[in-house]
Amino acid sequence: MGKPALIFATNEEDAFKYITQLETEFEAAKNAYLTAKAEAEKKQKELARAEAWDTLLEGYIAAVDKTDRLASDVVAGFKKSKERAEDICANASMAVDAFQWMIDDMLKLARCVEEFKCEIDECVNQLSSAPQSDPLIAGLKKLQKATDDALKCLLDALKEWLNVLKSAELLSRLVGDKSGNSEGLDAILQALLDDFEKSTPHLNYADGDGCSPCKAPERPTYPLSQTPYYTATTKEHDELELCLDKTRTEYEKCSKAMAEAKACMDSLDLALKAARETNACKTK
Repeated sequence: MGKPALIFATNEEDAFKYITQLETEFEAAKNAYLTAKAEAEKKQKELARAEAWDTLLEGYIAAVDKTDRLASDVVAGFKKSKERAEDICANASMAVDAFQWMIDDMLKLARCVEEFKCEIDECVNQLSSAPQSDPLIAGLKKLQKATDDALKCLLDALKEWLNVLKSAELLSRLVGDKSGNSEGLDAILQALLDDFEKSTPHLNYADGDGCSPCKAPERPTYPLSQTPYYTATTKEHDELELCLDKTRTEYEKCSKAMAEAKACMDSLDLALKAARETNACKTK
């Protein structure tokens, strides 16, 4: 509907018809504007929801990618420390020097584990809105506890290694490799490596009714970026990106249509006011 032409009626009857016509056109334009506005607001909300979900997915993907990198560093640190523990056991005469290296590595490893723990916590927070029964959630929480235990073990181990420097005779027992000590460093590191590199099913897990024991889903293993959940999430993100482009285009069209409808309504409103004022002057 274009802008109305100002036609000045020559008599009262023509003026009445003209004003009536303008009123009809104004109401139609107003309804068209309200419809366009409602459609634009609806599309705006749809776009906002999609963008919020897109941000959440991007945050999750970024957190997983960073966690994988840190996990790789942690595992490499565990393996390096384990190799050095074995060297210590095989080369007792170099125990003091070896433990000095070990303490330095363990300090670096503890900082790495602590940073890794923060990323695990972030993953859990990012998925707080997901169903708590999801296997990935359960696995991440299990891994969260394992990481806490790992950090505690590392800190406790550091204290022990400082004591070992004062007493080389305790070396073999504390390393726990050749002596078979299950609480020694070698066993601890192996257990931690098993946590990161093996997928272990948890038994005695109750199903939805809380009574029937069953086998729980396997906990996720590293890298997390190779898990089905991550793959599905990245696929969903890619599809959402395409959907966002389409929604943005639709929102722009709706906004343009709303602006045009408002311009038409405003133009008719001005014309109607002018016609009424003109007619009022003539009737005086």
